[in-house]
Order: sequence, then C-alpha cells, then structure tokens
Amino acid sequence: MDSGERVVSGLLELPGGLGPDRHRGRPPGGARALLGVLLTALSLGCGAEANEGELADARRCVVVASVGGGALADERVYLGEVRAQHRLVLAFGVSGRVSSLEWREGERVEAGELLATLDRRQAHARLSAASSRVSEQGLAQSQARRELARAEALGASVVSAESLEQARGRLDAIEAAQAQARAQRRGARSGVAEHTLIAPFAGVVEARVSEVGAWVEAGEGIVELLGDDALEIRVAVAPELRAALKVGDRFELRPLQTPRGALAPSSFLSPSRARGQPPLMAELTSIASALEPRTQTLELRLRPDGSPASGPASESASGSGLALLAGASVYVAFTFEHPLRSEAVLVPRDALVVGADGPHVVAVVDGRAQLYPVEVLASAGRRVQVRTPELEPGDAVVVRGNERVAQGQALRIVGGP
Repeated sequence: MDSGERVVSGLLELPGGLGPDRHRGRPPGGARALLGVLLTALSLGCGAEANEGELADARRCVVVASVGGGALADERVYLGEVRAQHRLVLAFGVSGRVSSLEWREGERVEAGELLATLDRRQAHARLSAASSRVSEQGLAQSQARRELARAEALGASVVSAESLEQARGRLDAIEAAQAQARAQRRGARSGVAEHTLIAPFAGVVEARVSEVGAWVEAGEGIVELLGDDALEIRVAVAPELRAALKVGDRFELRPLQTPRGALAPSSFLSPSRARGQPPLMAELTSIASALEPRTQTLELRLRPDGSPASGPASESASGSGLALLAGASVYVAFTFEHPLRSEAVLVPRDALVVGADGPHVVAVVDGRAQLYPVEVLASAGRRVQVRTPELEPGDAVVVRGNERVAQGQALRIVGGP
C-alpha cells in the first residue's frame, strides 16, 4: 500500500462496501478507483480541471502583487539614552571644614549661585596679613623715594657717589618687596575664593556628599551638578549605517510606550502622532570614528530640538507628547532612502525565490509564469529593490505559490491587488 492510499483510506469512511478490506488490508476495486480520482485532482492544483487528462494545461493557484518604482525607504529603530551635556562633581581647591551647604538634592540652581562654603576665618586672616605687608612696603617705598630725591638734589658736592648708589639700591629692594607682597595678597584673595563653591552652569543638584561641619580635603567631591539646559542622546547603531549618516541629519524620537499589539521596535509609534501633534526631532551632532570594542557598534550623539538654544529640551518636547529628562531612554528612528538605480524596481520580499542559479521572481504574463532572474540591490522591511530589465512598475509578480512554478506554466490568480 503506497503513502497516498494510506492517507486517503485513513481519512475517508467510504460506505457501501467501499471501505478498506479488513481481511486483505487494502481498499477494494471501487475504493481504488475513487482514490485515483482524488490523487489526480490533487496533482492538478487548486481549482484545476482535468481536461481529458491533459495535465500539461493544469493551472496553479497563486497570489500576486504589483511591482513598484521609486526609491526604497528604510527605517531602523535603536534605543538611546538621554544624557546631560554638562555633568560635574564639584570640589573645593583647599582643605577645610564645611560651614554651609545652600542646596539639597533635586533643587535647581542658576549659573553663578553659591553652592557651599568652607570656614574662611584662617583664609581671611592670611589675606589681612598680606594686605598689611603691602601697605608696609608701600610706606617704605615712599620713604626711599624721598630720600633718593633729596640726595640727588644736594648733588655730588654734598653726597658722595657711593651714598647715592646705596639710596638707589635701597629703593629697588623695597620695590621688589612691594611686588612680592602684592603677589602674596593676590594669592590670599584666591585662597578666600577657593573656600566658596559656585555653580559654573545652571542645573539640578544631583547629589550632595557632605554635611555642614565635616572636614574635606582639597579635590574631594562635595556636590554633583547636572546641567539641564543642554541635553544630548547617545545611541549605539550597527556599523553598516555609517555610510548613510552625516552630521546635521535629523531623525525622529519616539517614547518607550508602545501601542497595544506592537511586537518590534520598528512598529513603535509616538503617541503624539495619534493626537496629530508633530513628533520630536533630533539633530545628529557627532559620529564616533571607531567602533566600541566589546559591542562592535558605532556611537552617535544627537541634540534634541530645544537644546540648548531654546532652553531645556523637555520644554520643546512637551508639545510632542514626549518628555526628555537626563537618564531616560528613548527610541531613535533612523529613516533612509536607498537611491533609485538603473533598471531597478521594488518587489515584495515574498516575491523572491532563491534557487541554485540565484534569486528570481515569477511574473504573470498573459496568464502564464515567466521566471526572471534578478539582482538584489537593497531591502527594507517587506520590500526589496531588485535590478532586472524585464520588469516595470505595475507588473504582477507571484508572492504565494511561487515555489515550484515552471516556466510557461498556466496560472490562476486567486488573490492580489
């Protein structure tokens, strides 16, 4: 008993003595005749008719789609991280005891505002001493100048040349000491300034790692300041995108929330589009010159609209239904267009049939199959850009039922545009 007989006899319950012969284990003559009719119908394909047994004219059921033209749009979606361009851990330049901390975590400060101070009593004492030495040397300098002027006025007949030279040397020494005292005073003033911590830019106090009364060493971090007036997005992409990227390109940002039923990042759509609001865009500002060694990806940096020229980027993003905060994650949708090439058309991915001789497509010409070899140029999603002189936009190609179609075989279109 062959496989076709086993399948049919196992599925059919044939009445009137047409069922399997239980004693012999095979169908009787009537069942065998019916089995032959069924196998013939199967060999003819869906909807085919046996015209006096001429199987060469059997038509195969297929689904077709139209060939398209124009450039091929491609979209890649990657997960990026929102970061502050300015992030500093601030420290005092000298050692001392903390006397004040003006801000707490989460509070916003403006550029130039006081953040913290050390006990400045010793620093003020050193500044006072340095100022006193400057005044003292100033008085000595004035006295030396008067003495030199009197000696020069008396002339050589009264004051010897040696005494005159000594007066000039004494004035030079006092002027040098005066310059040194002034330098010491500048240093003392700088020391007083190093006892204060000033915000170098506007931002939010991210962390405060000391308290009032604690002793800190020079260079020990006290406050971590996170700038919120200039945000950037860092995203790692596949290296093959490098050729299609250039600084100044603009791409769409999308939130992590996805519509119900979304299965892949490429299907993530910004809720702002559903409300008719414009999406938030970001400008590519930097492309890494080398790959990240561990992940073999290329790092990109993008500046979202509104950062920094228009203030915090989150303000610009609010109109798009997308809030950007440092530390948040956001999807970046990179959209490209593969240029239109000579003799290139767009076909559905399902139209490609890969055989031993390379890829080909099955076109429908006058109801029959025409197999055309193609060169695959690019692909994006469900569309493929191929090169072939035989196809033009609007032609019909088979997307279902094209696996075992012979050249010139009659086709029956059961679905398509």
